[in-house]
Amino acid sequence: MVALLMAAGLGLAGMAHAAPDSLRAGNYTVHYNALSGDTLPLVSTRAYGLRHASDQGLVIITVNAGADASRTSVPLTVAGHAATLLGHAVPIKVRYINDQSGHSALVTFTVSGSQSIRFDLDVTPQGAPTTQLQFVHTYKP
Repeated sequence: MVALLMAAGLGLAGMAHAAPDSLRAGNYTVHYNALSGDTLPLVSTRAYGLRHASDQGLVIITVNAGADASRTSVPLTVAGHAATLLGHAVPIKVRYINDQSGHSALVTFTVSGSQSIRFDLDVTPQGAPTTQLQFVHTYKP
């Protein structure tokens, strides 16, 4: 199911609501995608208890080990915070998905209308140093 969710999210690169990217950190590649719940297939939002709605914000994060970024994902932890560009905190929740497809973290939160959110997240692959992931994503209804 992780593969379906990531494929759905990462496959949206051409859409305004998706911001797929990756960051190389030592022997690991951190993949992340910020999007709204309504850009995912309905089957994915239902499978993970998400709302299929434009005010359901999420960031999907996976980490792959080795030089080949397409390898199987590794267990990870994610901590941090999010805020609007005006500095108002955006409460986030982190859920982990570990299944036969791999490992990922879902950072979920509520989006109020059109707003840009700054994410400051610490991503830690199991047994490896923490990588700071910082980016801004604009959500539009």
